Amino acid sequence: MKKIVLNLLLCGVVMSCGIKDKATESLAENFIEKATGMEMDIESIANIEDQKTDMDLSWDGRDFPEAEYMTSITAIPDVLNIIIRNDELALLVNLSSKDLKTRPLIASAKTNSEGNTVMVSVQDYVTMEKDYNKGTFMNQDGEVRITELSKDRLTLELDVKLANPTQSENPESWKTLKGKITCTKPMFNSMGQNLESILD
Repeated sequence: MKKIVLNLLLCGVVMSCGIKDKATESLAENFIEKATGMEMDIESIANIEDQKTDMDLSWDGRDFPEAEYMTSITAIPDVLNIIIRNDELALLVNLSSKDLKTRPLIASAKTNSEGNTVMVSVQDYVTMEKDYNKGTFMNQDGEVRITELSKDRLTLELDVKLANPTQSENPESWKTLKGKITCTKPMFNSMGQNLESILD
C-alpha cells in the first residue's frame, strides 16, 4: 500500500511539472490510466473547464499564493490522494482511513483515535530547481478535515505544521499551513475503489 501511495505522489509531481495547458494535462491523465489501470471519471474530465479551486490559506503567516490551481482526486482502497497544483506550486494531501465516507473525515499527522493518518506536502517547483530541500515541505504535526466530497464539490480544512527535510528535527522552524480549500468540479480517478461508495 505504501508503494502505491508513493507512486501516486510521484505521478502528481511529474504531471505538475511543465504542464502548460489543460489539453496536455488531459493527455497525461489518459497515459496514466493505460499505464496503471486507474479508472478515469470521464464526466469530471469533460467538466474540467468548469473547475474552480479557491485557496483560502495562510502559509507561514502570509496568504497562500493566489493563482489558478487544478485539483485531482485519486481514490484507492482506504486512501484518498488529493493533488492541487499549477506550474509553480503543488499541495499534496494523502489521507488514509478505513472509512472514507465519514464526514467530517478527520486525519492527523500522527494516527488519531479513529486510526486515520494524513501526509501533507507543499512543493515549490521554482525553489526546487535551485535547491530541492528548500522547496519541499512535509507535515510534522496537525490535522486535516474533509467536510464535503462529491462530484461537484470538495471542501478541505487544514491546520498543519510543515518542515523541509533539513528542519524536521527543529520545531521552531516549522511553517504553519492553515485554512480552507474549496473546489468545484474536481477531477476524479480511482483504482480498485468504487467512487460512489465514498462520495456524499
